Amino acid sequence: MASMTTIAVKLKANNDKFFRFSGVASSESRDAAGEIIKQRGIDLSLVRRGKAIVNAEHDNTTIGNIELAEIRDGQLYIEGIVYIKTIKAKQFYDRLVKNDPEKPVTLSIEFVNPEYAQGDESTLTEIILTGVALIGIRDKPANNDTYAELLKSVSKEDFFDEIMRRAHSSEEFKKRLIKILKFT
Repeated sequence: MASMTTIAVKLKANNDKFFRFSGVASSESRDAAGEIIKQRGIDLSLVRRGKAIVNAEHDNTTIGNIELAEIRDGQLYIEGIVYIKTIKAKQFYDRLVKNDPEKPVTLSIEFVNPEYAQGDESTLTEIILTGVALIGIRDKPANNDTYAELLKSVSKEDFFDEIMRRAHSSEEFKKRLIKILKFT
């Protein structure tokens, strides 16, 4: 069984209004959700149309755009631009400039329309890439209670069941869920 590896994002160019970055966003290693994404099944059409976004930590704030996405050596390579207009964008910029190996900035993909291998719901054979999240400014690393993992649910019923399971098994998740629901 393959395991997830962390590959740091690289700062490519910057000025006081934006920064460009590059990095590996996906591979066929098993991710934190226990899933494998077949790289040849990643639809990059939204990137080519300029519609794939960059956000911070899987929140709903767009901070940039993916400019290039391609499969290189069996991995999804991404280049993007982030506009330094928000506090989170500035925090990521500062982290990338420091280039601290103990606090790397990493990438996590966002997608829709997953199709699973027949008889194996842990292997995604096709997805449509919608964006990528920069990860690394939260105090704690991503874990089983992250929003990113919840985005991978297939149906509303599965999504609801997963939320309930997590709410019953994690007080931290339950508190965050209650906080989110109070704002809707």
